[in-house]
Amino acid sequence: MGKINLGKNISLVKVLQAAYDLSIPAGMGVFHFKPGPLSDNEANDIIARSMTDGGINFDYIKGRGLKLFIRKETDGSFSIGDAWYDHTDAQLKNLLKILGVSVEAPKAEHGVSCECNDCRTKRGKGEYVPPFHIKAMYDDAEGNPELQEDLINQEFPINVISFSPKKPGKDI
Repeated sequence: MGKINLGKNISLVKVLQAAYDLSIPAGMGVFHFKPGPLSDNEANDIIARSMTDGGINFDYIKGRGLKLFIRKETDGSFSIGDAWYDHTDAQLKNLLKILGVSVEAPKAEHGVSCECNDCRTKRGKGEYVPPFHIKAMYDDAEGNPELQEDLINQEFPINVISFSPKKPGKDI
């Protein structure tokens, strides 16, 4: 993995706030999610508590999976990796644009975290169906027990199951 130099004069507050805005709740973070932006005071406090000699590692903040490590280089500049874990290349490109950092565009249109149907298919995961679509399909099938049975028996990726239609002896 390569790195992208952000320079010596980059505002770490701006980096954190931009990364925060581009990140979404993930994993157990959905239970800790707080909507809204990070204030300058919050960002400064997080940076002060997270700074080490080698840089700053932002994992989860208010439930959002930032997964960003900002390295402190020996010349006093800061850098980040050229791939952003759990984020798409488009999100990395947006982060760099917000920060005013101009570098060669990321290698691919999609990153390792992309959940578009093309990328999911390439990884053998099948087509993504958002949880609210599954619930809507089940609700729309009201009065059609055969269709509801098909939905219950269909295999969806485990990360999209967010409701549990109860049926005697059957729970998804």
